[in-house]
Amino acid sequence: MTVTPAKTFSDPQQQIRVALVITELEVGGAERCLANLATRIDRTEFDVAVISLASRPAPGRDVLVRQLEEEGIGVSFLNCDSKWRLPMAVRRLSRMISAGKPHVVHSFLFHANVATSMALGRRRQAKLIHGLRVAEQGSWRRWLQSYYARQADLTLVVSRKLKEFARDVLQVRSLVTPNGIDLAEFDEQTAQDVGLKQVDGRKRMIAVGRLDPQKGFDWLLDTLRDALLSSDDWELQIVGAGPQESALKDQARKLHLIDRVQFLGRRADVPQLLTDADLFLLSSRWEGMPNALIEAMAARLPVVATDVEGVAQLLGPLQQTQLSAAGDAEGFAERVAALAADPELRVELGEANRARIESHFTLDKMVNRHAKIYRCAARSLDEMLASPPKRR
Repeated sequence: MTVTPAKTFSDPQQQIRVALVITELEVGGAERCLANLATRIDRTEFDVAVISLASRPAPGRDVLVRQLEEEGIGVSFLNCDSKWRLPMAVRRLSRMISAGKPHVVHSFLFHANVATSMALGRRRQAKLIHGLRVAEQGSWRRWLQSYYARQADLTLVVSRKLKEFARDVLQVRSLVTPNGIDLAEFDEQTAQDVGLKQVDGRKRMIAVGRLDPQKGFDWLLDTLRDALLSSDDWELQIVGAGPQESALKDQARKLHLIDRVQFLGRRADVPQLLTDADLFLLSSRWEGMPNALIEAMAARLPVVATDVEGVAQLLGPLQQTQLSAAGDAEGFAERVAALAADPELRVELGEANRARIESHFTLDKMVNRHAKIYRCAARSLDEMLASPPKRR
C-alpha cells in the first residue's frame, strides 16, 4: 500500500486503500478467498495490501503468497507464530496501518480480528471490518470475538446461519457475503481428465479439510465403517493435514479400514481429485460456509453433508437427498448408501449442484459484493446496513 497522506473519502478520483489482514497464508478456505479477492478486485479503483500475522509459509506451502506477489500485491508478515509474540505483532500492525493510511481495514479469522482491533483502537480513521467465517466454539473465544466485534464498524459473515450466530451470540450487526470460487479451474480439470474415474476398479468417496475435530473425520470413519467393509466397490479418500492425522490413521487401522481409506495429506491438486471422485462427503460439526463443499459442487459432484452453518444455504432446493442432521450417523449412512447405489441420481444431482454454484456462488459475485461494501465503508456504512443483500 502506497504511503500517502490521508485524503477525504468522498474524492472520486482517488483509489480506495484497503488493508486485508489474516492470521496466516498457508492454503485454506479463508486464505484462498482473501487471495482471490485481492487479485480479482478492480485494481484501478482499489489499492490493496495484505498483512499476515504469521511468518511466511515454507516453500511448497506458499502458493497463495506467490499468487499475490505475482499480481504485484504487497504482502507483509508479522512473524507472530506464538501467543507470546502477539504484543509485538500488534505494535507492528499499528505502525503499518498508520503509515499506509488505508480507508478500510478488513480482517479475516479470529486471531486477525482480535489483533486488528487491538492495533487500531477506538480512535481510528480507517473503517474496520471484521470477517466472521465460522461459528466460534468455546466460551472464551466467543467472548473475545464479541468484545472486539462490537468495536468494529461492521462484521461480514459468510452465511445466513452465521448472521444469526452474530446476532444472537455475539450481539453484533452483520452483513452476509457468501464465499465464491473461480469455476474455470474446475472446467479445465473436467476437460482434461474426463474418463479417468474408476481406474483402480473402485468408485471414490472424497472428503476434504483440515484434520481437526471441527471437520468430524473421526465421526465419518465410525459412520461409514460398515458400508465400506460390506462392499468392495467404494473407497474413501481424505484430503488434508492437521493435528488429528495420526489419531485418524490409528482409528482407520482399528476399524480395519486401512485398505479402504486413503489419507492423501495436503494437496495442491484438489480440483483434479474432486473431478476424479464420484461422491463428496462433508462431516463437519460446525462451519461458516464450507469452501470444500462449494468446490465439490462446482466439480459436479453429488454430496452428503451434515446440516451445519452455511450448508443448507449452499444446497438450496437440493437438500432432500444430500443433507443430514449433524450427528445423525444413521441418516448420514443411509444417504450415502442411496447415492452409492444410484449412478443416474448422482449425475443428476452433480449437474444441479454445479448450476446452483454458477447462479449464486461465483468468484465474480463475491468480489463484486466486497467492492460495494468497501465503497460504502469509505463513505458511510449506514446505506449498506439499511439495504442488505437479497436472500438466496
